[in-house]
Amino acid sequence: MFLDAAKEEVRCIFLDNELNLLDSEKICEGDFGKVGLPLRGLLQQIFKARSNRIVLAHNHPYGSCLPSRADVDVTRDLYEFLKRMDIELIDHVIAGRDGVWSMREHETFPDIW
Repeated sequence: MFLDAAKEEVRCIFLDNELNLLDSEKICEGDFGKVGLPLRGLLQQIFKARSNRIVLAHNHPYGSCLPSRADVDVTRDLYEFLKRMDIELIDHVIAGRDGVWSMREHETFPDIW
């Protein structure tokens, strides 16, 4: 479903303090190779799920799982924004035709993790 999508999709996994799954939702989708992340909608979903920890995931339906510069920049900005709201971004995972990339696991931006 996620990898078979024709467009990029951003999904969010909502977790509690013990990292138990509360919910998951598709936050948005975009055109091939580009998707915007609506912060207001994301925050509404986080509050609705009563979550304070999230994992962000998106797909590269026709490409590599490696993060683009934009992926890294958006993640860094989102991490800082959520931190001010006492919400922890646990990871940002990208699924591509060649596998899955965890920014946390690969220390894509070690100043955060």
